[in-house]
Amino acid sequence: MVDMKTGDILLFDYKAGGAFGIFTKLIKYFTKSDYSHVAMVLKDPTFIHPSLKGTYIWESSWEGKPDPQDGKIKLGVQITPFLEIYDQYKYHNSSIYLRRVNCDPTLFNEENLKKIHDVVYNKPYDIIPKDWVGAITRDDPDPQRVNRFWCSALVGYIYTKCGLLKPDTDWSNLRASDFSIKYEGNLKYDNGASLDMEEIEILR
Repeated sequence: MVDMKTGDILLFDYKAGGAFGIFTKLIKYFTKSDYSHVAMVLKDPTFIHPSLKGTYIWESSWEGKPDPQDGKIKLGVQITPFLEIYDQYKYHNSSIYLRRVNCDPTLFNEENLKKIHDVVYNKPYDIIPKDWVGAITRDDPDPQRVNRFWCSALVGYIYTKCGLLKPDTDWSNLRASDFSIKYEGNLKYDNGASLDMEEIEILR
């Protein structure tokens, strides 16, 4: 398994059918991208609980399985064991890609991550239609929301509050595709941060 660190980006291309498959196809269609989901890697997130050792992803989604930090099944912000989502995507013949982050590792210090966790914990997935329209048109009447997150808004919020993106970044308006190489120019980096110009295929 490829080595990953806290802050690395995972991009997901879900290829199965069903209601979730239709949802992901719509995301890819409207964003003109191969990716429908994005998450951030969390290694040994013991700042949440001492028992949380290993590789997790921080995401806003529906997995249908208990969040290991509190045992609740959620549609929204949660942490998910990486191998759990890897096995799920493998079962559905879907793909996962890695973009490594380049930054001062102290930006992801425990104090920053705990402050972010205090804000995003248990927040719901953003299903408000006007928010989705705003993301498609890039016209957001309610920027920098912290009461609800879709996947890319969560990752954008984490990156902004850790100092990797400029403070005026409207994370609520970000798309999963904005974290891909194709749309690299949509992210406004800060403090010398960047993402590798390589998308490493870790599952296809």
